[in-house]
Amino acid sequence: DPSKAAGDEEEQLAAFRKVRDGIAARVRALARRLN
Repeated sequence: DPSKAAGDEEEQLAAFRKVRDGIAARVRALARRLN
């Protein structure tokens, strides 16, 4: 849960970006399987 990330603003943004990128990768993989 990135909303619970500790650290300064840059570290918190990095946590959100990591989760965002992980979600995007899973969506792309799902789309490939459905095609």
